Amino acid sequence: MQGAAQTYREAGVDFEPRWFGLLTLLHARETIEIGEAAAELGQSHVAVVQVANQLEERKLIRRTPSKADGRRRALVITAKGEALCEKLEPIWNDIRSATDTLLAEAAPHLLAELDALDQALTQTPHAERIRAARSKREKAK
Repeated sequence: MQGAAQTYREAGVDFEPRWFGLLTLLHARETIEIGEAAAELGQSHVAVVQVANQLEERKLIRRTPSKADGRRRALVITAKGEALCEKLEPIWNDIRSATDTLLAEAAPHLLAELDALDQALTQTPHAERIRAARSKREKAK
């Protein structure tokens, strides 16, 4: 995150790394409800609202009534947000390339191992594993 933040500063772009997920999601989808965005990004509703507020302050996105349910609000990328994404695309490609190089150099199997960890947790959630460890400890007393 620090390297990306420094890269944005060096490019003279007012952009925070934590905005990347939501802004690129909106760039791809144009509109999305906050709950959907949170689920798709794997972030809490609160975290997405915080980022949305920051992006809205900078007029990169706006809120609008949801087409599916008018009582809900959807996020929509603005023309300014689209223009910023176009400007940042080469920088994002550089970040992706540098990250790929780093992973290949220092941890070539990291992503596969994280996928395996995620699958193992899907099969047996961590809370269940903790309960089993507690039970084993209590039986050993």
